[in-house]
Amino acid sequence: MSMSHVCVDTFLDLKSTIDCGIVAFNSTVHTAQSSEETYNPDSVVAFLLLVGAYIWVRIFDFFTSKRIVGQKLSRKIVHITSGLLYMLCWPLFSSSPAAPFIAGIVPLANGIRLLVYGTGILKDEGLVQSMSRTGDPKELLRGPLYYVVVLYTSTVVFWRQSPVGMIALGMMCGGDGIADIMGRKFGSKKLPYNPDKSWAGSVAMLIFGFLVSFGLTQYFSALGFYQLDKSSAVRHLALISLAATVTESLPISTKLDDNFTIMYNIQHRSFASGREKKRDKSQNLEITSGSEYTL
Repeated sequence: MSMSHVCVDTFLDLKSTIDCGIVAFNSTVHTAQSSEETYNPDSVVAFLLLVGAYIWVRIFDFFTSKRIVGQKLSRKIVHITSGLLYMLCWPLFSSSPAAPFIAGIVPLANGIRLLVYGTGILKDEGLVQSMSRTGDPKELLRGPLYYVVVLYTSTVVFWRQSPVGMIALGMMCGGDGIADIMGRKFGSKKLPYNPDKSWAGSVAMLIFGFLVSFGLTQYFSALGFYQLDKSSAVRHLALISLAATVTESLPISTKLDDNFTIMYNIQHRSFASGREKKRDKSQNLEITSGSEYTL
């Protein structure tokens, strides 16, 4: 059995286990209510993800405070892993139309948290140190806040039936995140048109952004949320990755946060690409999405 099939079976088994547990909990606690009333499992999944996201950031707060991991590296690890782990858990949600909005509570809550600490209403030195470049709380209102805005947009606008949000997060988390690490370590040769960017960082973004985006799109395709032709996906993802890399390397990306510029570029490139057939998993029907996006 291939690794992809093992991952698919694992997630389906995990979702089934959660659903069964919620049904059992519901029948025990709400015995006095109507038998037709059901408990929404999506709220439980969202709550668990919210707790997990909080713990994940706190782990790196601790590592930073104990100087186990440097501040810059800690910030980038959180940048790379948080969005990807969150997206990989999307299949745990139901096919309800409300599911993306319930899932969106996770980045929305984190955005509110950043606003609270970034504006100084509350203070959390560990959070600031792990998620900012200089230790200034106001930095939470820039890159980190823009990051969760992109997460929220990808969730409620594109969700699992569109690869556009997945590609955007793949390039933002995998591509841009690793580009910064590689650029700092091997970026002695700068780009001729932008001294703040390096050849090493741009090449890393192109390669890792492509690989992570391809992995995400194939992951959701294997789970049956849409259908993709692999050869066509590779061609279009290569073009999208190149376009996103060029956009991120431009001087404007230092003035406008590159989380936004990458997201805009990918959406523009994807929406302009033509037609795609995708399958509605809940009805097992093949439908055409018009001129929205293609891979």
